[in-house]
Amino acid sequence: MKYVLKQILQIMKKHTAALLVMLGACMLCMVESFFHPLVVQKLTDSGLVQKNYRAICTYACILIVLIIAVQALEVLQDWLLLRVRNDVLHKLHVQAFQKILWLKMD
Repeated sequence: MKYVLKQILQIMKKHTAALLVMLGACMLCMVESFFHPLVVQKLTDSGLVQKNYRAICTYACILIVLIIAVQALEVLQDWLLLRVRNDVLHKLHVQAFQKILWLKMD
């Protein structure tokens, strides 16, 4: 079990930067999830209830920017995850193929 864990860590060592970026993007998405309800509350209280159209437009634009930013972060996460996944799978397939090539045929 230790050998397998060590081998996985060795393979993933190359992708440390990508994993850290994915972690940072995930944290930013979580932070945004706290701001989203606050902006909606401000939009409702300051804009819709008081019929302040300037506040409605301002908070709606802020919501749009937040949503676009989260979507961009999720696209970045998905792209990095696929890149890491494909590279790791390729490396494992190559290692398995190399082992098969060295097998003796009877």
